[in-house]
Amino acid sequence: MLAGRPLADHLGRTPVLLADVAAEAGPAEVLINLGPAPVEGALAYAKVFEVVADSDDDIQSGRQRWRGYLAAGITPTNHVASAA
Repeated sequence: MLAGRPLADHLGRTPVLLADVAAEAGPAEVLINLGPAPVEGALAYAKVFEVVADSDDDIQSGRQRWRGYLAAGITPTNHVASAA
């Protein structure tokens, strides 16, 4: 529920929907993972963005997800964002 209304009422009304579980957000082409764990079903999306902070724990979990994509036959691309 969001703002007292079922999640389904919000689908289609916004180009971006944040959800704890990807399946709750409904069909989409892009997944942005902000958490430390892999997202179940991530390979069904056209694009997946994994946001990794610069803490040691986040870096290690990001590396594990990277290896998971490689094992699935996907070659990830790394984009480093600098603090401007």
